[in-house]
Amino acid sequence: MSYLFVIPTIMGRPKMEISNVEYLAKEFPDSRILFISNVEDEDFSKYIPSRDNIFKLVSGKKYSISKALNLGIKELKEDYFIFVQSDVKVNKQAIDFFKKTHQTQPNVGVIGN
Repeated sequence: MSYLFVIPTIMGRPKMEISNVEYLAKEFPDSRILFISNVEDEDFSKYIPSRDNIFKLVSGKKYSISKALNLGIKELKEDYFIFVQSDVKVNKQAIDFFKKTHQTQPNVGVIGN
């Protein structure tokens, strides 16, 4: 199973958000991580991902999470689309739990914690 993680940001807490993105990329090296800033700012511009599976995008609309998510949806080629808040650290066990729930509960389309 392949995952596309979409992580919108306004870079409110850049150090923590970048740390979370890097952690997710390390936990899921075969998945794509889209780190999407609403607008290009200094912190986002200076950030250089340390892993090849992190891709930086700019949605172009300030304070619009839906614009960032829709940009990510357009990129979807994977089996699962996973939206993660930039201030949340997600580990592999949590994703495995959600995937198992989705696979065993056919009426579940969107799951979250």
